[in-house]
Amino acid sequence: MTTKRKPWRKNLYENSDYEDNYTDPSFLKDLKTNLHVRFFTLGEAIQVLHTLTYAISTDTIFSMTFFVMVLNLVFCDYGLSVAMVSKAISLNAAIFGSICLASRLPTSYHAFVLLVESAITLAFSYCL
Repeated sequence: MTTKRKPWRKNLYENSDYEDNYTDPSFLKDLKTNLHVRFFTLGEAIQVLHTLTYAISTDTIFSMTFFVMVLNLVFCDYGLSVAMVSKAISLNAAIFGSICLASRLPTSYHAFVLLVESAITLAFSYCL
């Protein structure tokens, strides 16, 4: 005598006839991935970065940029095997300095060009 199992349903407590790791072919049919994800372009982000530091004085921005660029030079990998070398800290400091400088440019277009050029230059210089 063969017993017919109840059809599988997407409900945790009604599928006791099936193994724990059973996956029905209809399981993923209603799956919706990245339903509310909105993709932003770099141009949209530049408008925020351009006005990011209006409340901070220009002298503070320039001195902060100087210190993070020195930090970039200190942590840069010059081919020496010392404990101070960190490519991540060096790259992040340089990008942060570029963002600080971009916040003082007159238009969003100028900030966009500076950030794209600095990102390309810095990212490719660390890949070599």
